[in-house]
Amino acid sequence: IPGDGWLPLLDDCLASGVISIMFEGGEPLHRPDFLMVLRHVARRAMTRLRTNGTLVDAAMAASLRDANLGDAMVDLLGATADTHDALTGVPGSHARCLDGIRALREAGLPVTLLVILNRRNIAELQAILNLAHDVGAEAVGVLRPYPLGRMRKNWAELSLSLPEMMEAIAALQPP
Repeated sequence: IPGDGWLPLLDDCLASGVISIMFEGGEPLHRPDFLMVLRHVARRAMTRLRTNGTLVDAAMAASLRDANLGDAMVDLLGATADTHDALTGVPGSHARCLDGIRALREAGLPVTLLVILNRRNIAELQAILNLAHDVGAEAVGVLRPYPLGRMRKNWAELSLSLPEMMEAIAALQPP
C-alpha cells in the first residue's frame, strides 16, 4: 500500500484515541514514503521507529528529527561486529548500525537500543549495555527471542531458557 493509502487508516486510529504509533519491520526506512507517513501522524501521536540503523546517515537523522520522530529504537544484536554481523547475516551491518545510532544522537533524537537475547550474544550482554552508554542511548531493551524469521530456522541453536535469560539480566551492572 502506498503511504497515502495508509493515511485514512492512521487517521481513524488517531480519531479513535490511539496516542502512540510504532513503525517497525521489515525495515520502515526502505519505504520511500516513510517520512511522509511519519510527518502525517507525528503531529498527533507519540511516534517510534524500530530500525536496524543501517540506512540512517546525518541527512536521514535530520529528516526524522524534523518530522518529529519521538524515539528511534535500534536493534543492536552484538557488542562486536563478529556477533552482530553473524546474527544479521550482513557483513558490515554492525559498523553501519553504530554510525546510524551516532547520527540519530547527533541530530538530537532519543535512541533506545534493542537486543534480542540469544545464545550467540548472551556473553556480550554487559558489553552491549556499556556500548549503549558510550554511544549515548537513553535506554536498552533486552527482548526475548520468538521463533520468527531467521530465528525460527535457528531456534534450537539460538534459543535460551527463561532462567538463562533472567540470570544474564540479573548479572548486569548498568554503567
